[in-house]
Amino acid sequence: MNYELPSAPLPIGGVLDNAVRLYRAVIRRCWPLALIYAGLLGGFGLIWGLAIAKSIGTGSRPDPLLLRGLIFSPVTISGFLLAIVLSTSVYGALVKSEIAVSRGEELSVAAALGMGLRRLPGVLLASLLFMLAIMVGFILLIIPGIYLIGKFQLWIVAMFAEDAGAIESLGISWRLTQKRWWRAAVILTVACILIYVFAFAFGIIAGFVGALAHIPAANRLLINQALSIVSNIVVMPMTVAIGVVMYNDFKLRSEGGDLAVRVGSLGKA
Repeated sequence: MNYELPSAPLPIGGVLDNAVRLYRAVIRRCWPLALIYAGLLGGFGLIWGLAIAKSIGTGSRPDPLLLRGLIFSPVTISGFLLAIVLSTSVYGALVKSEIAVSRGEELSVAAALGMGLRRLPGVLLASLLFMLAIMVGFILLIIPGIYLIGKFQLWIVAMFAEDAGAIESLGISWRLTQKRWWRAAVILTVACILIYVFAFAFGIIAGFVGALAHIPAANRLLINQALSIVSNIVVMPMTVAIGVVMYNDFKLRSEGGDLAVRVGSLGKA
């Protein structure tokens, strides 16, 4: 299925519909990246789950002290950080790939992974700044944190779409959402609800399987991790597609507003 970027701003329903169309276009090309991303995070979870299952045996009620030791062990923490860093690089590659598809460009998986790795320092820095801003916002009576989520939500798309740095990407997102915060919040909220319902369905399936088969708690964790991998393969490309379509829509609105200001200035002259 071919996809063409809209040449004019869309209503909220149109943005969501366009995101679905972009998703249908990218899933055939970007699923290897989604698989790698899900495998990195879910693979770590599976290894950790196997370690728990081996440690507690067949008991249905694991020892809290044993679990705490496993969670905070140096091996677990270092493995988790490594999985996060590698998956972040792959996520950036997925963003770049979907931007390329939306523009009708060809980009191989290897080239996308190379770009994701090259921009990893900037992605990590912007992620850190984003999280710090959100944390401070939530400390300041929650509402500022919610506001900042809406303002900075397009930073990673801006980074790969415009080859921008960490701080510049956050600034681009801030400018694009200027006077459009509620629009961004509505689109993001509806998209999150749809994605959550899908992910929640996988959780229910895992719960039913564990309950009906009388599977021990540790083995249920393994089932949950396996289903989480499948869920991420489907969900992550859609999450990125929503960001790419929103970025394009807000960019068109911003450029249209700038053009209107310039035309008005010429008229006054």
